[in-house]
Amino acid sequence: MIVVVRDTEVATSNAAFLTEAGINAVPLPVLSYTPILFDASVLKKPYQAIIFTSKHGILNEASFFNLPAWCVGSTTAKTAEKVGYTNVISSSDKALSLVKTISNELDRTKGPLLWSSGLDIAFDIEAYLKDKNFQIERVISYQMKPVDRLASKFIKLVRSNKITGVIILSKRNFYCLRELMVKENIWESHKNWYLFTFKQISFTEDEVSSFAGIVKSSTTSFEYLFKSIKNWYSTYSKL
Repeated sequence: MIVVVRDTEVATSNAAFLTEAGINAVPLPVLSYTPILFDASVLKKPYQAIIFTSKHGILNEASFFNLPAWCVGSTTAKTAEKVGYTNVISSSDKALSLVKTISNELDRTKGPLLWSSGLDIAFDIEAYLKDKNFQIERVISYQMKPVDRLASKFIKLVRSNKITGVIILSKRNFYCLRELMVKENIWESHKNWYLFTFKQISFTEDEVSSFAGIVKSSTTSFEYLFKSIKNWYSTYSKL
């Protein structure tokens, strides 16, 4: 059994995808989405482009749909397109690479930029672009809060030794999972699991060395990670 630690929607989709391929998987969200109200007057400025670093921050504003929407990651880009944005530009899952491209390609004299983000950020896009002499407004449109406790079904799976691996694609998810498992006195069980992640996630040796093994995808694409998991599973299931 593989546990997919992502937000509810994506974790459920990924787990179903793995299960359909013959690899038992279950979703486990450890962060919950909470929208945050902000001053709507900030949306009335004549922006030249909008920046989304997460699908949760995408604004459903029809007046923005024709603006260039710069997105971090393919998931954010696909969600923006589904909402209605017609000019979507995506980069890797690194905000820094996105803003470097923005600062090189956009004309800072053609108007301000709008960045819709969560309360907690890993990289300060606003500070970076202001340092490059861009005008930029940041609206905080949501917050991802750690859940209060782990699902009882997951705790039972851990204690029954049915889990063989866990997919973790962000350090925040890792920290939340570890803290919640420590509270339940079950963190030691992870030593029997394989960790599946992206090579680009900057885990330290101390954070992940106690897993039974680590399987990394060289790209930040779940499709590539799935191939790595499938190759691992074909060998693991024969043991």
